[in-house]
Amino acid sequence: MTKNVVLISFVLLTGVVQSLQAQPFKVGDYVDSQFGGKWIPCTVSTPLQGNGYGVSCGPNSYRVAASPQNIRARATTAEDKRVEAETAAALARQPRPGNSLGAKYGTREPKACATRTPPAKGALSADQARQYFICDAEHESTSHLFLVTNVKVQVAPASHPASRSILGGDLDPSQPIWDIRGSFTQYQCSQAATWDNAYSRTHNCSMNDMPTATGYCYKNTSGEWHCEMSDMAHLTANTQQNQMPPEGN
Repeated sequence: MTKNVVLISFVLLTGVVQSLQAQPFKVGDYVDSQFGGKWIPCTVSTPLQGNGYGVSCGPNSYRVAASPQNIRARATTAEDKRVEAETAAALARQPRPGNSLGAKYGTREPKACATRTPPAKGALSADQARQYFICDAEHESTSHLFLVTNVKVQVAPASHPASRSILGGDLDPSQPIWDIRGSFTQYQCSQAATWDNAYSRTHNCSMNDMPTATGYCYKNTSGEWHCEMSDMAHLTANTQQNQMPPEGN
């Protein structure tokens, strides 16, 4: 009788272990995956193949063994649903048509100014300075696309003589310079790779708030206005990674 009880107990325990090891997760399930002794929230990205699942954990993708020591189910959170919804909406907007910079980086197009000549004389308005700053700030550089939002600009009430030592380049030394100050949020977006997961393809920007920016507006030798503004104190102080590209200015 004792032997039979032991045998039945062994069979039942074996069945439980096999059931736990099977872990029939499907693509899209929310799971915790263990890496380096730490449990990380992930989603299943590829079904069980061999002895493991593909999982996406934020911008990173991994393969994790299908044992209970490495992957387990977890409850869906409100943040999971929010990220899932915004990622799906962003994927629906991609790829953007054409060969433009926006299509290349999966973002809106950088702003371009139709004209840069007004005003012909005197001080430019705060709105004109804002528009010229945005057009100069939004550009591609070193395989990144820079975009800005929440731009606010104030123009100094008086100008001062031009100085190539400050701005250099194509500055017209016969035209005065106008100091500006303000604030903006800068995005630095990278081009997604074909192997990136959905989250990484849609959260491909870093973001910095620039609350104490200062700079200049000047005319170049072609009679066009340019405005530059930076905030060195906050350039890297509060960088937020894995951000969605901005939709507006």
